[in-house]
Amino acid sequence: MPLDNSVNIKSLSRMTDGYTGADIDSVVREAGLNALRRNPDTSSVMMGDFELALSEITPSITPQMINWYENTQQRFREQAKPPIDIV
Repeated sequence: MPLDNSVNIKSLSRMTDGYTGADIDSVVREAGLNALRRNPDTSSVMMGDFELALSEITPSITPQMINWYENTQQRFREQAKPPIDIV
């Protein structure tokens, strides 16, 4: 279903921080369903349909999970540094 001119992709991208690809897929599908619920004869999805979908679908990645992954990544980087040999 096409997007209405009211849809701002940059704004949507800022609103989906922490969302996985699967989360965003769910948001897009829900926005389409919201458009059809709003008007069964509609031919486009409006920004309000996305905003409603985002209020119903939360990101599956929490800030705590992001911190844990970043800390784990940093620990692996530190462990992977080669030892310094003094000759």
